[in-house]
Amino acid sequence: FSELLAALAERGEEIPLSVQAGAGIWEQRRCGSCHSVFSEGPKGAPDLTLGTADRSQSDISVAVEGGDRMPTIGLTDAEIGHLSEFLEWLSVHRDRLVDLNDQIYRREMFSWECLPWFEFR
Repeated sequence: FSELLAALAERGEEIPLSVQAGAGIWEQRRCGSCHSVFSEGPKGAPDLTLGTADRSQSDISVAVEGGDRMPTIGLTDAEIGHLSEFLEWLSVHRDRLVDLNDQIYRREMFSWECLPWFEFR
């Protein structure tokens, strides 16, 4: 997420300090090891960019303390608050962030028909 936040800062967008703190926790605690950015993770971990749409901060608190399928990662109440605010911010800005993420990594829509050897046209 650091690349996304840097790209937003370059565009002059202000990111709340609590969101920046939550992003730091995300990276420091390696949440991305199980949770992929904007999709389900490789181990079946849910997309947390949609996580706050139907969960409260207390739900998130229970999950990050090992109350769900997650391992206990030992966050303080303040860290849980920052992480929750970060996840809520991601959820609210998800569509725009997905587009920006694709621009950063220059992803283009793929079509098999674009390949010269594609025989099933």
